[in-house]
Amino acid sequence: MERFTDQPGWGSEQLLFLGVDDRWRALDMSDLGLAEAWWPGPDTYGSGALSADGQTWAAHTNAGVVFVDLATGNVRHVEFPRSHPMVRDVVWVPGRDVVSAYSRAPTGRVYRTFHVAPEGRISPVFYDGSRTRFDVDGTPVEIRRSGGGELTITRWKDNNPQPTTWHTAVDWRPKGTSWGVFGQTGVALYRPGGTKSPSEQNMVWVFDKGTGEPQARLRVPAATEIEGWADERTLLLFIDSRHLIAWKPGTERVQRLIELPSPYPEQGEWAAATVSTPG
Repeated sequence: MERFTDQPGWGSEQLLFLGVDDRWRALDMSDLGLAEAWWPGPDTYGSGALSADGQTWAAHTNAGVVFVDLATGNVRHVEFPRSHPMVRDVVWVPGRDVVSAYSRAPTGRVYRTFHVAPEGRISPVFYDGSRTRFDVDGTPVEIRRSGGGELTITRWKDNNPQPTTWHTAVDWRPKGTSWGVFGQTGVALYRPGGTKSPSEQNMVWVFDKGTGEPQARLRVPAATEIEGWADERTLLLFIDSRHLIAWKPGTERVQRLIELPSPYPEQGEWAAATVSTPG
């Protein structure tokens, strides 16, 4: 969490963890001993990423990736190559004890992608992490809005891109990248509403990931993030930077799971709050 009134630096960043005992714990990023020069800046940090077992937290810095063992408190910062030190995002690769992280040079916009292990091993990979997410088997997948109702799905198998095209009844303009959240059988996509017609609502869509057939949709507020699948039938959504809800696609059933606790800004203030769930 962070506020407009916070001073620059790690001291402006605080993480809240909800344990299996249903208790909240706070971690001030300034307690990790990271160099101030590594701070990515305001409104760019996010909540990092939790490993599938919920034991290790990872996040990006302007020099690499930081790992925190939540059971022991051990902290490790893995520095990136000097040619591309500024990491912009980290995602755990399903089925592997590594994160996928993409980074750039201090003065450039060309990204390189690496796999990084908590023990410090780092290796380059072939796909572009700035445009891909992962299927449940660890396959990198890029989803491009091709215009109109077309989505181009590119799966990276054995270093080779394998594109397919879905023809949907949904207008996916403007062209660009969509970040799919993959489950065992479905993939969830957020489609922002348009300004030309009141009927163009903010929607979360679920498609069959094999055929591209639509399975369900849910109208949501503009400030909505798809966090992941709790199980094959339950999708987790983060609403208005404060409410974590569970939705059963194909039904109208929505259940509020978590509401972020205080400290939280007073009315009229602003805070950046994102959430990460194990998976």
